[in-house]
Amino acid sequence: MIAAPAELRIEEGRVQGALVVSVSGALKFPAAVQLTHAVEQLITEGVGAVTVLDLTALDNGTDHTGIAVLVAAARDLKAAGSQVRVVTADRAILARLPYTLGLRRLFRSRADALDLQL
Repeated sequence: MIAAPAELRIEEGRVQGALVVSVSGALKFPAAVQLTHAVEQLITEGVGAVTVLDLTALDNGTDHTGIAVLVAAARDLKAAGSQVRVVTADRAILARLPYTLGLRRLFRSRADALDLQL
């Protein structure tokens, strides 16, 4: 039996001058690769000084592919000149991402991420 791809939704917009990428659903293989394509497109269109990856609406966990995609997205956004801020309350992500992404901290709310002064 072949499992259907998990649904993943990616929305982007600008809030207070920052690019906000909201990811909801399951960040698992094979759907997680959609985030890679979305970030590539955003970089092509141009990112600002700050990009917020809002992961607060993820459900059904995140697998290794999802973590790898987040790491690649953050790396690519940083290379494009954007400061990456991750918003999540997921304990698994909180435990794995700061070290992996080289982030000093993760944020528990979008408001906290947007309010941090550069």
